[in-house]
Amino acid sequence: MCNIAGLLSPGRVETYAEDRWDKLMAVNLSAPFWLSQAAIPYLLERRGNIVNIASTSGLKGQAYTVPYSASKAALIQLTRSMAMEFMNKPIRINAVAPGGMLTGMGGGLDAFPPDADPELLKRYMPTRPMPQPDLIADLIVYLASDRAANIHGTCISSDGGATAG
Repeated sequence: MCNIAGLLSPGRVETYAEDRWDKLMAVNLSAPFWLSQAAIPYLLERRGNIVNIASTSGLKGQAYTVPYSASKAALIQLTRSMAMEFMNKPIRINAVAPGGMLTGMGGGLDAFPPDADPELLKRYMPTRPMPQPDLIADLIVYLASDRAANIHGTCISSDGGATAG
């Protein structure tokens, strides 16, 4: 099972509305938990696995995406903690943390507050070209395959080196 749905809703901390926070957390964190809970009995029977789609935003601080970053960091910990709980069971649980991708999700720089500090935004804009989603899909397929049988409880970044330093 792959928990792939995600919501990015940039904004400033001091003006971020509670209903936006609740919706983002429902999509990015609560849904993967409840879907995993429902799927685990079937995955245990079939020796299946779960791949959660996190983000490099969950691995490092990013201005104007505080709720998103918090939800993705929590998803990484959800992945690790579930993996520990099922350490001795026939199921694998992992996460992938993509960096920016060529999708419509982010909405580009227009999605950020109009007065956002460009120097803060540059800190997490990739220096390498952003990948097409199929590169991330290939990584997910690998993690779900028997070739990744020894990978459990980890989060693999695919971000063109953005979190390297």
